[in-house]
Amino acid sequence: MRIHLDENEIIQALKEFIEAMGIPLGGKNVEVHLVAGRGANGQHKAQVEISQQESAEVAEETTSTVDEEQPAILFDREEED
Repeated sequence: MRIHLDENEIIQALKEFIEAMGIPLGGKNVEVHLVAGRGANGQHKAQVEISQQESAEVAEETTSTVDEEQPAILFDREEED
């Protein structure tokens, strides 16, 4: 059996996996960066940045104003073979 996932489905699956690990994502900004290595580093990886969503950021979606950016938490999980 083969299952083909596009980028949006992979990102959604990663978010669901993170929440299943006990990390709530409600009210947070989540950015997922998919990385494909080359040569000896030919592994595919995902970097997930989670930051707190400020009320100003919610207002930004409707008014396009930004106060300041919150620091992000970076998860870079590598599996050992």
